[in-house]
Amino acid sequence: MGKEEEPTFEELSERVFDEDPGVRFRAVKDLEKIQNKNAVDLMLQKLQDEIPGFRARAIYSLVYNPLFRSRYFEFQHAVDPLIQALEDENSQVRMYAIQALRVLKNPRAIEPIENVETGDDIVLHFLVRGTLRELNEIRAVRPVIRKLLEELLRDDIKVNESAINSLVTIEDKNPIELKRIKNALLLTLTNGKKTLEKRVKIFILRALGEYGDIDVVKSLVQELKTEDEDVKVAVVNSLRQIKDRLIIDFPNEEPESKESAIYSLNIIRYSNITKPEDIMEFFVSTLKDPNPDVKIVTIHVLGDIGDRTVVGSLIRSLSDTDIRVKAAIINALGQLEDSLAVEPLIQVLKDEDKDVRRTVVKALGQLKDKKAVDPLIHTLKDESYQVRLATINVLRQFPDMGVIDPIIEVLKDDFKEVRKTAAQALGYFKDRRAVEPLIEALNDENLEVKVAVAYALGDLRDTRAVGPLRHALLDMEDLEDEEDLEVRYVLGKQLDKILGIGFHG
Repeated sequence: MGKEEEPTFEELSERVFDEDPGVRFRAVKDLEKIQNKNAVDLMLQKLQDEIPGFRARAIYSLVYNPLFRSRYFEFQHAVDPLIQALEDENSQVRMYAIQALRVLKNPRAIEPIENVETGDDIVLHFLVRGTLRELNEIRAVRPVIRKLLEELLRDDIKVNESAINSLVTIEDKNPIELKRIKNALLLTLTNGKKTLEKRVKIFILRALGEYGDIDVVKSLVQELKTEDEDVKVAVVNSLRQIKDRLIIDFPNEEPESKESAIYSLNIIRYSNITKPEDIMEFFVSTLKDPNPDVKIVTIHVLGDIGDRTVVGSLIRSLSDTDIRVKAAIINALGQLEDSLAVEPLIQVLKDEDKDVRRTVVKALGQLKDKKAVDPLIHTLKDESYQVRLATINVLRQFPDMGVIDPIIEVLKDDFKEVRKTAAQALGYFKDRRAVEPLIEALNDENLEVKVAVAYALGDLRDTRAVGPLRHALLDMEDLEDEEDLEVRYVLGKQLDKILGIGFHG
């Protein structure tokens, strides 16, 4: 059998009003596949259907119809019937009507939507609130700009070019208008990549040079991949324009805008359309910004970039009084792995904040400089157990630098996590000086520490541990708790390991 032919639009136009509900429903579903204005108008007529499910399905079809969404300005005659549908007895109809009115972007719907009773329906409540917020933003956009935004979406190159020129030249645009224009330009650029006329694309790229947020910058950088030299020149000029404006306007911006500017400038720096040192110099200057969050964003970016020329500037900023800023600088210095930072970081080991000290320890671990070993050994006595833990882990990198005995002393630490980590480090070192202290630590009251000690002794494979391990096993012989059984299993395995029973490796 051959494939059944799809019904024509004329056939569906009749079936959608058939007396048989099943026929009507299938016709509505088939109409959803047809992308033309007449099909949309038929759906609007179905808002009068006697069955609520059909009315809801008709509006649902509108909401998710690509033509209805992209050419919404051609379907403004749908506003009144959809406003009427807000009073429908069926909650699904009301909900889809709100969504459809949101697509149409007509501020006339604001008051009717405000009057929708949401009751205890949380989903409906948030839908109403979000739609009203968006429609109120649109109402703040002057009619002349709304008209130009619609013209930007039409299938007419001359109308598109004229709209873009007018949008750019209109002065005193408010923030909401700027946002709407930017979004419309980006949407036109990204949605029409393959079909957009080159001339219109260049117009849009030039216009986007007026905006400097991260969405615009990312889109422009993507356009650098084009093989068309004219388009590429337009992209480069727009990015340079954005770069210059972001730097000039930076001191007067709000903190959130400053953070976005830093990320945008970093993307531009990676695009290689401008001298990297110009942007690096700007980044360094932002380390003096009065807002700590702005400084932190800059520091993270500098750490990720990996340019060691900024190490000196970061070191000078270590005197910052904000703990978060100081911690970010320390992290960045660790990332940059420049030995110039070792001595300044050692000095910060004396900081009064334990989190700062712990961050310094980790950064010194990244730097792997032997000059840090003695100061780190002293840090094993830090008042914070978290700092002591971090220090043990870093000192594992320096087995031949006199760290064994100090870590052996830590087996007597007050905190179980510190004792456990010390035992693990001694097992890692495999230095026989640790055997007797570890044997003594087998008596630790904490089972986690006892397990770590047993593993360390197994790694050392010194027969001096055989008797103590057997003794420890005997002491636990009558214990039946699951945790105790697990410890006994570990003790037995490590004893076998030392004796070479059933162990290969």
